[in-house]
Amino acid sequence: MLKRSLLVTLALTALVWSESSESYFTNISSFPSKIAQTVKDLNRTLLQNKLNGNWHVRVIDGKDVRQARAILDLDLDEMKLSGFDACNRMEGRLIRKSEESILAQELSTTYMACRESIHMWVRGRLHQMMKEGFTIKEEEKYGIRGLTLKSPTHELFLKKMGEEN
Repeated sequence: MLKRSLLVTLALTALVWSESSESYFTNISSFPSKIAQTVKDLNRTLLQNKLNGNWHVRVIDGKDVRQARAILDLDLDEMKLSGFDACNRMEGRLIRKSEESILAQELSTTYMACRESIHMWVRGRLHQMMKEGFTIKEEEKYGIRGLTLKSPTHELFLKKMGEEN
């Protein structure tokens, strides 16, 4: 929270200093919208930094799927996705469908056979969700802090790898 406050303060200070005294007073009506946009951009950057990284798929549609060992590596700065779908390596581009929704496009995978039915089940739902588009929400579920990815037909819960709890 302190880091966020410091970044907001720095952004606002830079904004004020970047304006000349003449234009500052003549454009006073646009100043609040500039601050609002700066804060919005800063929040988006902070959220992206928090969401970037490797995530272990823990639950799909209410079913514990940890044993499938599916992993998603999100890179929202570059709008890329890579990982392991429980059977194969995968990668693709992420496209923002709307302010809240993301779609994985051009998803490519290796072609190895799935070892068990749980792997096939996870792979199928994961790929369907990527094609449909999904929202990302940070929340606590099952006693764990993580991400919920939700599409029209599926819901995934992910835990960031390397973090406690």
